[in-house]
Amino acid sequence: KTMLWRLARGSLPDLVFAADDFIAQGVLSAFAAHGICVPEDVKMVVWANRGFGPVAACSFTRMEMDPFRHGQLVSSCILDCLSTGRKPKNITLGPDYIIGESFG
Repeated sequence: KTMLWRLARGSLPDLVFAADDFIAQGVLSAFAAHGICVPEDVKMVVWANRGFGPVAACSFTRMEMDPFRHGQLVSSCILDCLSTGRKPKNITLGPDYIIGESFG
């Protein structure tokens, strides 16, 4: 609502964060329809799944998850726990922060 309110009054936010790949594509489509360019007019950071993130002329600064790697790790831990009874320790499934051209 805040960004729409600002756009209606002719001003742009400094930064837009898109919480998933589909929202990012929607924001980019809306920006393109209004001649707004990333990163020249608005900086942008996205949450992306590896291999599925938004596509644009510049690379995106993003929090990137790798669903295939994370899925393999989780399933390996579950299978190991079921076969040995040992619970996994120190497993981290956090995203990677990748700096792109959309926000330095």
